[in-house]
Amino acid sequence: MYNNCMGIRRALALIITFMALCMPSWAIKIGLQTRVNRTFVGASTKAEVINCDTNKLIFVMEKMKGYEMKPYRGVIAIKVDGQWNKMNANKIVIKPEETGFVSVKKKWYRGTFKIINDGDALTIINDIPLEKYLRGVVPSEMPSSWEHEAHKAQAIAARSYAIANRGKRAK
Repeated sequence: MYNNCMGIRRALALIITFMALCMPSWAIKIGLQTRVNRTFVGASTKAEVINCDTNKLIFVMEKMKGYEMKPYRGVIAIKVDGQWNKMNANKIVIKPEETGFVSVKKKWYRGTFKIINDGDALTIINDIPLEKYLRGVVPSEMPSSWEHEAHKAQAIAARSYAIANRGKRAK
C-alpha cells in the first residue's frame, strides 16, 4: 500500500508540474490615461519605441530621460531635446529592457506600454504579465510589516480580481 501511495503522489506531482508549465501566461491590460491631449513618459532603462503596425523600431528612449508625446495629424509626435518629431505611427509600443520600468503619470510601472492616437487624443495602456502586475500591486495595497500569510492571501485576491475583470473595460 505504501508503494501505491508513493506512486500516486509522484503521478500527481508530475501532473501538477506539467499543468503549471503548460498553462497560458495571463497578461492584463490597464488603461492609465484615456483621451489626453499629451502625456509624459520616461524609462528607467533604455526603451524601444516600436510602430505597432509595422513592428519596426522608431526610436530608442534614453534611460532616465523624460519625453512629451501628443497627437499630431493622425500620428503621434514626440518631443526630443526641445524639437517635436512625427513618429509616422498612430499606435506605438514602449518596451523597456527586461528589468526596466516606464514612468507615466509621475509613477513607475512594469510591463510594456501601448500609446494610441485615436483621432485627436492619446490613450495609454499598460500591458503586463499578471505575475509582474501582482509584484507591483500587492506591496502597494498592504504594509510590508504584515504577516507573510496575509500577503499570500492578498496576492490570491488580487489575482482573482484581475482575472475576473479581464477585458471588462476593453473600450
